Amino acid sequence: MIMMMEFNPVVSFKLSDQVAIGGGFRFLYSAGEFGNTLFVPISYDTIQDIFIGSMTIHAEGTTKVEQTSNAAANGYGYNLALTIRPFKSSDLLVAVTYRSNIALEMKGSLSAISYVDMGKMAQGTINMDTDLTLGADLPPILNIAIAKRFGKVLAEFVMETTYYGKARIFEFAYANQKFTTNITGAEANKVNPEEMLGAADYSAVAYGNGWKDATAYRLGLTYQHSPKLKIMGSFAYDKTPAPQGQFGIPCEYLCLWLRCEI
Repeated sequence: MIMMMEFNPVVSFKLSDQVAIGGGFRFLYSAGEFGNTLFVPISYDTIQDIFIGSMTIHAEGTTKVEQTSNAAANGYGYNLALTIRPFKSSDLLVAVTYRSNIALEMKGSLSAISYVDMGKMAQGTINMDTDLTLGADLPPILNIAIAKRFGKVLAEFVMETTYYGKARIFEFAYANQKFTTNITGAEANKVNPEEMLGAADYSAVAYGNGWKDATAYRLGLTYQHSPKLKIMGSFAYDKTPAPQGQFGIPCEYLCLWLRCEI
C-alpha cells in the first residue's frame, strides 16, 4: 500500500487571444507499507578446518528474504502550462504541460528474515531490524495536446510521456542494523549476519532495474447530438515502463470508453 496526497495551487494568465500560460507549486505527502519476498543472489567464502590445515570454499546461490517495511516523506515540485491558438481564424488549440520530478527521501523501518541453507553446515534464519531510507521519485510528465472542433464533433488528442528512466524507483539504504540469528548445524557459530548481508547482491533484484520512459496516446471524441444529448468516447494506448516477465505488469494498456449524457 502506498498513499499520496498532493496540494497543487496554480495560476494562469491570458497574454492575448492566442496565448495563455500557467504554473503552479506542488507539495506531496507520501506514506507506504510494503511486504515482499525476494530471492537474492549471494556469493560468499567460508574457511573450513581440515586435517592438514584449512581451506577456503567459495559458494554461490540465492537466499530467500521476506521483508516488511514502512516509510513516509514530503516532496516538492512545480508544473507549467502553455496554450496556443495558432490561427486566429481557426478554433484549433495546442497545449503543452510539464509536471516536474518530485524526489522523495522516505524514512521508516524495515524487518527482514533471511533463510540460510548450507546443508549440515548451517541452516536457519537471520532476522534484521533496521532504519530504512527509501529513495523514490514521482517522475516528470510531459503532455502535448491538440483540440479541434468539426461541426458537432470535438476531437481531442493527447500524447503523454512519463520519464521513468530518469527517476529513482525504490532505491533503498539501511542504517543501524540489529541482527538476531536462529542457526543450527556444525558451522552455526561461524555464521556472521553482517558478512552474509554484505554477500547478498540486492542490486540484482532492485524493483527499478530496466525501467524506461513510457508514452501514452489518448484520443477523445465528443458529439453534441442535441442540447440534451451528448455522446463521448475515447481510445487510449499506454505502454508499461517496467521490463516484461519480472513484475507481472502488462506490456501495454488499451482502453475503449463510451458515455452518453442526456
